[in-house]
Order: sequence, then structure tokens, then C-alpha cells
Amino acid sequence: MSSKPNDVQKQVKKVTFVMQDNASKGSKQFKRDANKVDKIVWWKNMKLLITFILLIGLLGVLVYLFIKIGQEPI
Repeated sequence: MSSKPNDVQKQVKKVTFVMQDNASKGSKQFKRDANKVDKIVWWKNMKLLITFILLIGLLGVLVYLFIKIGQEPI
């Protein structure tokens, strides 16, 4: 009779170990995927920032040229 509880305890320990191992692997995978998403979002933000800076620079050049053209004598 005493061997059955021991067998059950061993099975419970095995199942618990497998569940903990799966949870650990899942957590690592989640962290890797989250890191990839962070990198993608960072690059998207950098592209938007660079585009915004270039547009502001282009607008500044255009305003400068229009002012310069407006000051030339006819």
C-alpha cells in the first residue's frame, strides 16, 4: 500500500518539473519576442524622427530660398 503514494508523489514531482520547465522556456521565449518587438518599435520611431527632422530642414531651406528670391531686385 505504501508504494502507491510514493508512485503518485513521483508522478506529481515529474509533472510539476515538466510544467515549471515549460513555464521557464515560455518566459524566455516571451522575453526574446518582446525584445524583438521593442527593436521594431524603436526603429519605426527613429525612422519617423529622421523623416520629421528632414522635413523641417527642407521646409527651412525652402523658406530661406523664398525669402532670398523675394529680396532680389527686379
